[in-house]
Amino acid sequence: MFIFICISFGVKCHAQNDGFYISIDSALKYPLNVKELHINGAKIDRIPKEISTLVNLEKLSITETSIKTIPVELYQLRRLKRLRIGWSTLEYLPEGIDSLINLNDLSLDNNKLKALPKSIGGLGNLKKLNLSKNEFVIIPECVWLLKTLTDLSFAYNKIMNISADIIPISRIEIIDFSYNSFGEFPVIINKIKTIESIDGSGNPIHYFPDWITDFESLKMMKFSGVNLTKLPDSIGKLKKLTWLEIQNNKLAKLPDSFCELEKLQVLDLSHNNIVEFPSCFGNLHSIWTLYLDHNKLAKLPESFSDLIQLTTLNLEDNKLQSLPDSIGKLKNVVGIKASGNYLSELPDSILQMENLKFIEIKRNHFSANYLQVLRRKLRDVKLHDENQN
Repeated sequence: MFIFICISFGVKCHAQNDGFYISIDSALKYPLNVKELHINGAKIDRIPKEISTLVNLEKLSITETSIKTIPVELYQLRRLKRLRIGWSTLEYLPEGIDSLINLNDLSLDNNKLKALPKSIGGLGNLKKLNLSKNEFVIIPECVWLLKTLTDLSFAYNKIMNISADIIPISRIEIIDFSYNSFGEFPVIINKIKTIESIDGSGNPIHYFPDWITDFESLKMMKFSGVNLTKLPDSIGKLKKLTWLEIQNNKLAKLPDSFCELEKLQVLDLSHNNIVEFPSCFGNLHSIWTLYLDHNKLAKLPESFSDLIQLTTLNLEDNKLQSLPDSIGKLKNVVGIKASGNYLSELPDSILQMENLKFIEIKRNHFSANYLQVLRRKLRDVKLHDENQN
């Protein structure tokens, strides 16, 4: 049964459905019924101590408030599994949080936290911890004591390094330390061999340490805007890698072993200085999304047409004078963006790309006559050139 009560003209709306509440006042009237509670509003500057009466509460979300701390009574909610305090002005958490024995998801994003209570290390069932967009200068050591932690984010803080002496006992699978102030790759990462996804974007780390390729479980890497000038020669060892974003760097070429990343599905190399690819680039048979825009590519290897799973292709703003004659083999491609190159014609085999829906070829060297002929040949394909929006 669903009950919805809404009074117009700016008065609060409250909804209850199988224990779901969006008003603390309504929740406190029926404390034993509440399983999920969302508290939202800039005028809220405190959480009442009476919240401890919501003994069946499993999910609590406090967002866009003016609270600076929470009452210790909140830690009496033994059944609480998910707690989010976000987009608020939270500055301090009291000790005793380890009393939340069933908590498995804790998100404290978009606040003003600089420290955590030591007792957070005693959360024996915590799997996910989000500390992004706060004011941390260091990551408290208690975080690395969370035995069950698998997902950790401390993105968008002010952290410059992590002590190499720390020995984490967590089995972290997902870690996000993007947009901090790391000047080099955090050594502590090398002590967590269970990592499957890592995001270090926006840190001036300049290079990958050789040991990064020892992570046999790694499936996703994101390192955009970190001033990379080269990739490790051994990058081909990352046999499980399916997603790689390394845009906005200073890469000029790829190592030959890059072609061994045969499970790669999404690759973003945009905004680099790449001139050419290894001739074996076509070995990346699993790729379906490929961003190569804003590089210095003068040509593509003939093996490029072996990327038979490809659906999305961006080649904008390079120095391409031609596309491979065999590009028609890419029968799954839906769209090609090739504006801002030196193309004067397209291969005839492009007519064989049966799923092609659009081509963008603005700012090239096509003649008006050629474009007229091309439009007739590609009647079912949306052609974007200087004369078409």
